[in-house]
Amino acid sequence: TIRAELVEEDIRNCTFELKCQKIPDARGFFKKLVGTKAYMLLKIMKKQSTGNGFLPVYVSEKQPAQGTPAFKKFDIKVQKLCNSDFDLPIKFGLYYVDKYSEKLLGEELTTLEEFTKKAKYDF
Repeated sequence: TIRAELVEEDIRNCTFELKCQKIPDARGFFKKLVGTKAYMLLKIMKKQSTGNGFLPVYVSEKQPAQGTPAFKKFDIKVQKLCNSDFDLPIKFGLYYVDKYSEKLLGEELTTLEEFTKKAKYDF
């Protein structure tokens, strides 16, 4: 299946600076494995224009899974994030990644319109 969507030209950028707090322990039973390196990963996805799926628009660099990981400040073009539609659903997901798996720790479904109305956004 091939899908296409009309892309609006837009020069605006969104700048994000995100820090994690109150992260659940995802390692569970295996948390005592020696030598297993674990990381946190942030993914941002936008809703497809057709269907119910989401497309990834940003994946962060891996951050050590300890304490309160802070992700590097980054920019995303509004066109890429939501095709310049501030009401298009976007999803922020935090993942725990180790050698064996990738586990979703939490996600938030919002829109750029909602996101820009708040000075601080907790999810």
